[in-house]
Amino acid sequence: MGEGGILQVAPNPKKPTEVRCLPEDYGVFSYDRLVEHEKTYISSDTRAAQDNSMLFMCLMNSGKANLNIHDKQYLIGDPPIESGLCLLKILIKESHLGSNATSSMIRTKLSNLDENLTETNNDILNFNNHVRMLIDS
Repeated sequence: MGEGGILQVAPNPKKPTEVRCLPEDYGVFSYDRLVEHEKTYISSDTRAAQDNSMLFMCLMNSGKANLNIHDKQYLIGDPPIESGLCLLKILIKESHLGSNATSSMIRTKLSNLDENLTETNNDILNFNNHVRMLIDS
């Protein structure tokens, strides 16, 4: 697996020496590529399989991985084995989508400030607090 362990994956299986770090370059990895990579060792008796299991347990126990609706995506193979890399990819994707949606919502609220002023009955202190909160967000 090399120095970076299981987090170092070749995005292109035809170029196995050109590896990238999943947390840093998650956008270059397709979900299917990670599944393909995981299948090479996940059911073996190796350090990589152990590291994968530990990654999965750490992510699930962190309280951040409430992703039971995605369980079919992080269970791979037959019989199904929990994939730490696939779970990490899902977590990053969900977090990224959430931050983009939040940014979009804040921009929309900032562009509709005139409506907020009307809703607060022209209370300038309340309006200023609302604007500060949006900018801080």
